[in-house]
Amino acid sequence: MQLCSSDEEANAIAEALADQDPFEESVDYLQKVADSFLGYFDDDLLEIDIKAAVRAVAIECWGYESHIISYAEEIELNNSDDKDNDQDKEILSQSDSDDDGEMLREGECELCERTIKLTRHHLIPKSTWPRMKKKLWQVASEIESYHCETDFQKLSILKDKIQKTTGIRNPAELPTAISHATIRNYLSQVCSICRPCHSTVHRIHDEWELATEFHTIDQLLECTTIQGYV
Repeated sequence: MQLCSSDEEANAIAEALADQDPFEESVDYLQKVADSFLGYFDDDLLEIDIKAAVRAVAIECWGYESHIISYAEEIELNNSDDKDNDQDKEILSQSDSDDDGEMLREGECELCERTIKLTRHHLIPKSTWPRMKKKLWQVASEIESYHCETDFQKLSILKDKIQKTTGIRNPAELPTAISHATIRNYLSQVCSICRPCHSTVHRIHDEWELATEFHTIDQLLECTTIQGYV
């Protein structure tokens, strides 16, 4: 529905797809459905978004533990790695710091609340993006299932797997649907803090800790060392 411009378009596509062979648990059939979708949309719609939509339906029908879905995600992960390879190289070729130190406007620092010249702080450091992207793709189905699951026991299992794979404490902070666009938006989150606070944050925590445990202002303020500094 979200990929269509209207309910009428969505219904027409659904009827056309329903005329195909019965839905079956196979990687080939997932690809067949994805290819069918591609024929109905403009070229600027990313194929990966089509696959994500098909996968979401498959998860709802078959359950997140299906080996078919896991295999399909492995194929998608490999495709996503190839597509983002050049972008990752560009990121890693930049400074090890998560920004270039450019001073922004004067305003209120989101940590110490002083009115002062601010810098842009990437809450998830750029150096961690390639590694984090791979980990998010590895548990894409679990993340999407987590956001729609209501059974407490299943939620606990999903949360445990997501935490072990990504290191992220609260899966609720992750995108509800995993695609190239949602991952990039998630990784690109920034805040505005002053240079002294910025330097302190990076002195106290390494960049992977920032990416997994302290990637929001509230989480940074939970750190007792940063609390003492502020």
